[in-house]
Amino acid sequence: MLISTKNSCEYCVDFNSVMLINSFGWSHEDVEALKNTKASIKLSEIGWDESDILDALQHGARMSAIDIVFNVFGVERDF
Repeated sequence: MLISTKNSCEYCVDFNSVMLINSFGWSHEDVEALKNTKASIKLSEIGWDESDILDALQHGARMSAIDIVFNVFGVERDF
């Protein structure tokens, strides 16, 4: 969600918003608060080990690439 928000990928932001609300019971306010998150946390300080951080980084990089492709082709929301 944060990667897609930063990359201005409306499709992915909307998809993740719907998923968080419908599948995980988040409120609209919770989703908006997440979109507006500016703080950075140090993952190692909250118990993540280096392999967890690497996995998260790789996932974020893949999501960033998908955002670019969706934005270039103007993929419209289909859900």
